[in-house]
Amino acid sequence: MNATAARQAAALLALDPAGLGGIALRDRHGPRRDAWLAWLAAGQPPDTPWRRLPASIDTARLLGGLDLTASLRSGRPVAQRGLLAECDGGVLLLPMAERLDRGRAALLGQALDTHQVAVQRDGLDQCLPACWALVAMDEGAEPDESLPPALAERLGLWLELAACGESLEPPSANDAATWRQRVQAARAALPSITVPDEALQALAETAAALGVGSDRALLQAWRAARAAAAWAGHAQVQDEDLAWAARLVLAPRATQLPPLPADDTEETPAEPPPQDACADTPPPADPGDPPPSDQSLEQAADVLLQAALAALPPGLLARLAAGRARSASRSAG
Repeated sequence: MNATAARQAAALLALDPAGLGGIALRDRHGPRRDAWLAWLAAGQPPDTPWRRLPASIDTARLLGGLDLTASLRSGRPVAQRGLLAECDGGVLLLPMAERLDRGRAALLGQALDTHQVAVQRDGLDQCLPACWALVAMDEGAEPDESLPPALAERLGLWLELAACGESLEPPSANDAATWRQRVQAARAALPSITVPDEALQALAETAAALGVGSDRALLQAWRAARAAAAWAGHAQVQDEDLAWAARLVLAPRATQLPPLPADDTEETPAEPPPQDACADTPPPADPGDPPPSDQSLEQAADVLLQAALAALPPGLLARLAAGRARSASRSAG
């Protein structure tokens, strides 16, 4: 992972925040993380809401509740918007995300799923729009110090920002202006981006090889590929767009390394995903296209898999390699 990949993640989230949901950003506080946030901010319209979710926030401030002063003045219940509703259409920053308790993680996850927040307290019963991109800043030093899984799986992009080294710099004023214009153009083009059927199959095969069994992750990879195509100016998703989806969505979620070649191991190849693995993804734009050949599909899947393996965070790669070695040892015994 390098600075180019970090900026790519910022671009994809900026142009499709609702589709991708957010990013799990693993790094400690410092200039590198501030630089990444500056790239994300550069892609937003000037009036975009930015809110920081403090660890000490109470439920009433988070979700909203009764505005006591206004209610007494008017003689009727008056609702006060909470932080989640205030951030509608913007970016919600969650520092020290690894310390988030399950209750608040569930509230954030529900809002990410529904794009609204339910206020059912103090005699109030209403739903307010709350569509935002969540930047969950995971500062955990150990592998077991991480974002709650139920929330992490709802964030399309995962990025080990520390792997970028110290090379990430914030954008200059000119860079920021150019970046914003490009994001706006990509947003406008996004609805028209098409995805060939063989691209979906290649993503599914790559996910299966990495042990990523979540349909949600596959849908997020599809969205990331479309966003990457819009960012690159492609009318249809290309191999390089799929590679970005593999790097930023599938690789960080890997639970296994692909089986070794048949001449090196007796392990059987991973089974392909079930036919309905892409049931939640939109159908291909042009069903009249001829079906891809087995050879071309295999080549596309292999390219994606290699891109994903190259993007594996060092710590995750070491854990997966150790797990495969243990499995091989047990099989040999």
